[in-house]
Amino acid sequence: MKSTLVKPLFLLILAIPLAMTLACNGGGSGSTGDEIAPEVTVTSPADNATGVALDAVITVTFNESMDEATLDSVSFTISPTTSGTIAYESATRRATLTPTTTLAVGTLYTVTLTTACSDVAGNALAAEYSFSFTTSTSIADQWAQ
Repeated sequence: MKSTLVKPLFLLILAIPLAMTLACNGGGSGSTGDEIAPEVTVTSPADNATGVALDAVITVTFNESMDEATLDSVSFTISPTTSGTIAYESATRRATLTPTTTLAVGTLYTVTLTTACSDVAGNALAAEYSFSFTTSTSIADQWAQ
C-alpha cells in the first residue's frame, strides 16, 4: 500500500510549485500579463494652447509606467525642430522635453510621440500621438506673464 501512495504524492509535490509558478507568470510565457497600450493623459502645454512662454518645458504624462529607453529624440519630437534634452520621471510617469534654446516668437509647434514609445511591459502606443501649441507673439508678452 505504501508504494502505491508514494508515486502520486511525489507527483503532487512537484505539481504544486509548477502550478504556482505558471499562475504568477501569466501562464509561463514570462510576460507581466499587461497587454494594454499606454495612453497620454496630460500634456503641457495643453493641445492648441496659445501665448506659450518662449522658455516652456514640454511635458507628457502617461497612464502607466513607460520604458525610459523608448523615449528619445526619434520617438518624442517637436516641429519646427528644436534641440533639447529628454528625461523621464518614473514616479510621475512624465516625459519632459527641455529645449536648450528659447522657442521662436509666435510659432506653431507640434509635438509628436511615435509608436516607438512603449510601456515597461513592451506595449507600444496604439497610435502616434500629437499635440500643438503656439508661442507668445512678442517678447514683451513674456514680461507681462
